[in-house]
Amino acid sequence: MNCAILLAAGSGTRMGDSVEDKILFPIKGEPVICYSIKAFTETKKFDHYIIVYRDEIQKENISNILPADFILEYKPKFIKGGDSRQASVFNALQELDSFEPSIRYVAIHDVARPLIGAELISKLLTTAENYKNAIPATLITDTVKQINEVPENDSSVIKNLDRSKLRSIQTPQIFDFNLIKECYQMVFDADQLITDDSSALTFSDIGIKLLINDQPNPKLTTKNDLDYILYLLNQNPL
Repeated sequence: MNCAILLAAGSGTRMGDSVEDKILFPIKGEPVICYSIKAFTETKKFDHYIIVYRDEIQKENISNILPADFILEYKPKFIKGGDSRQASVFNALQELDSFEPSIRYVAIHDVARPLIGAELISKLLTTAENYKNAIPATLITDTVKQINEVPENDSSVIKNLDRSKLRSIQTPQIFDFNLIKECYQMVFDADQLITDDSSALTFSDIGIKLLINDQPNPKLTTKNDLDYILYLLNQNPL
């Protein structure tokens, strides 16, 4: 049995006042969250879905726009998010402990990335079955510089970084359930801050397996991202 954790609890404050809730915002007539749901269900490889929500108002709003066939077939479970992204993921992983039969693989995805496709998800799952994890990544083409920790507009460069050894990390990330559950527990026990789920694997002896994704998979964070995503959808409809 496999489960997808769909993270929808982010505040979206960087979108500005023009967008009340970015994951409910309609792009080409479809709420942002529904793009991820469509991609995962098209794989036919996930048996359960957990939707992590921010508050009761958002939970109700999400419930009202979910496709009826998705609700009927999968009966998604809603879990309230925590004070941070990693706390939200931890809440969802703890909930999965009660599932019967037990969960084998779990995908963790920010639904603010609406351009994922079923093909990428399937490739990630196959990779995770072989390596216990699979993380989508992209090559970095820009020059990257490390700076001193000084005010944003007054940065001084320490050194240039070798971009051939750098990767930009995305979601969905797929893991052996027991592995990521144990690693997340160790993250919280050590009071560590992580910015993506694969970082939790540093508490294990399992190497992080990257899968290069050459398709656009932007995260909806600002108004400019919205314009870019709309442009990509007009060029290549999902």
